[in-house]
Amino acid sequence: MDNWALTDVERPVYRWRRIVYSLVSAGAMIGLIVSPDPRSVATVVVFVLTVALSLPPIRIPIRGLLLLDLAVSVGVWWLYGPVSGAAFIALAVVAVGPFLMGAREIRLLVAAALLTVPAEVGLHFLAGEVPLPLFHPPDPVPTSEFLAGQAIQAALLLGIGILMVGIARMLRRGQRALAADLDRQRELNSLKDRFVATVSHELRTPLTSLKGFTRTLLEDEVSPSDQREFLTIMSDQAEELHALIEDLITFSRIGAGGVTVKATPVDLGELTGAVLSGFGARAGGVSNQVSPGTMTLADAPRVRQVLRNLIDNALKYGESPIVVTASTHGTQVHCAVLDSGPGIERAHLNTVFEPYARLVDDQTMSAPGLGLGLPIVHELVAAHGGEIRLVTDGAMRGFEFTLPSARATWAHMLSPVNLFASR
Repeated sequence: MDNWALTDVERPVYRWRRIVYSLVSAGAMIGLIVSPDPRSVATVVVFVLTVALSLPPIRIPIRGLLLLDLAVSVGVWWLYGPVSGAAFIALAVVAVGPFLMGAREIRLLVAAALLTVPAEVGLHFLAGEVPLPLFHPPDPVPTSEFLAGQAIQAALLLGIGILMVGIARMLRRGQRALAADLDRQRELNSLKDRFVATVSHELRTPLTSLKGFTRTLLEDEVSPSDQREFLTIMSDQAEELHALIEDLITFSRIGAGGVTVKATPVDLGELTGAVLSGFGARAGGVSNQVSPGTMTLADAPRVRQVLRNLIDNALKYGESPIVVTASTHGTQVHCAVLDSGPGIERAHLNTVFEPYARLVDDQTMSAPGLGLGLPIVHELVAAHGGEIRLVTDGAMRGFEFTLPSARATWAHMLSPVNLFASR
């Protein structure tokens, strides 16, 4: 049994409808008694039943209606033959499916069909157009055709109603999808505006510093020690500016279809040292534990970009000490950049490698950066055939990633398949 209850907001809306329904019902009952034309009364009754079924709260005994229709079907079969009975049974079978679908509108249509068809047939009985076999032996053929036509007509109308409800629901789904797309577009526009503002700020900061120190060196008399200090700061700012532009170029290439990787033997120990030297004084709390001679087969500029972004991320959001490690395991080199900070919150684990994720996190908006470092790292590692993962357990947290080792190339070249293929 279904029950649709009104909310406090809906209750006043349907109050006047119940009044109208009561008046129409009374008129229909009076017309049923005095009207010489039962068909007009049947139309009124159908209207009343339709209105009644559109008025929540309402209880529709679904099982009772189906049992009533089946009982009518059996009775019609017994009185007027299998054609009429089969038609009514078909109507009942058609009615069962939509109830299992759970659509409120379709249930209302089915309930209306189950109620109105027996009512209309009963009115024809009262009018003498379809005589009751117990009192007036009917002509079985016209009576059977009439009843079958009534049931089939109801089934067709029910099918049309279900089709219309399906179209309406499809339109509503389309409207919801369109609204979701519009919301997504507004979100992307807002994100784009924040990204442009962040890029402008990140570019302005080192440029302002470079401009100020350059003017000081040109216009003022500066001691050699101060000159060296200023030039060191300018070099650091230029390095940050170069890294920022490099990230933007790499990200645009990723969006355009990927980046190219030119694999050559790379000494990770030397490369890590070169990356740390680019951070200057900021790298004082970073420990390079990569042994010289740890070789990988990779694109050196891309690996430098990976290490720089991961170390920069640890310096911004982690805590000292920060360690960089690398070790060879078979055909892979396992690298890690770990720090002693709290790590990334579980709520952000699924979005940490998504572009612009930092721009929608209020806790990290104050730190400099574009939010592109980790997505770029993820794509560059994948371009080398490696994987990157978060390390959230243990005393130190951060990121681990894999690269192909130099041994992988020799193992591939000396494999039987390649030896025979080269001949």
